[in-house]
Amino acid sequence: MKSTDSVETVNKMSCVLAGEYLDKMIEREAESSNRETAIATIARRYGFTKAQILHLRGGRAKDVRMSVFMKIRAAYLDHCERLVARLVHEIETDKLRFGSDHYQGLDAEAAALAEKIRKEKERIG
Repeated sequence: MKSTDSVETVNKMSCVLAGEYLDKMIEREAESSNRETAIATIARRYGFTKAQILHLRGGRAKDVRMSVFMKIRAAYLDHCERLVARLVHEIETDKLRFGSDHYQGLDAEAAALAEKIRKEKERIG
């Protein structure tokens, strides 16, 4: 890791990973809207600019500040947490409709996944 003006940056590999996190969030968000709206929603929800998102997604970034990378990682974990919450809701709804026998253990697995995500979010601050 190198230091530029006392600000830690992470290498190109981390830029790629940050772009992948953003791509996944946008792809999932775009399931209920178009890509432009998804980008705007992600930017607004997590405090990014559209330019930041496009720069990282386009692979043009040579490095990224550690604080920005960690903010993207936290946003990705939050996004995953939202998806798991949606899944838990669907499982609960379907259990009521079709009976819990069909969903044996799924609610516990979803809860365990939600807990893992919560712990990772807590760990990274």
